[in-house]
Amino acid sequence: MSDPERWLIGFSINRGSSVPKVTASQRSDGLTYKKYICENLHKVKHWKVFSTSYEECPNQVATWFVDPPYQKAGKYYYGYSRMDYAKLGAWCKERQGQVIVCENEGADWLPFEKLCEFHGSTKTQTEMLYQQGAVVPATPPEQSAS
Repeated sequence: MSDPERWLIGFSINRGSSVPKVTASQRSDGLTYKKYICENLHKVKHWKVFSTSYEECPNQVATWFVDPPYQKAGKYYYGYSRMDYAKLGAWCKERQGQVIVCENEGADWLPFEKLCEFHGSTKTQTEMLYQQGAVVPATPPEQSAS
């Protein structure tokens, strides 16, 4: 198993963690997640993930999923104070293919629409969404010659 495959499982067994884990938390059924990932890995194995600044990603036909620290609610995230949302918004609009951007209510750097509400124990969060372009058909992984 490759490192990215191990990392995916590590994130899945402890959702919301900032780093992949080796063991599942008490609230997680790690075996269920591992089984699900193993059964569906062929669907995402051909994906390319860029662990870099968005500015360095080449503009090509793709499905772009953008989930930055939220403009209003993300003030506690590292790097939030340096985030140029106007620049990120322009970058998103220039992308080729399908663009999906997540945000929270109150963001104004793209024309977001309400997606849904999450009701917590003390407050309700409204998830906002910006979409552009058509769905990009999946490119099947290249078949290996047997």
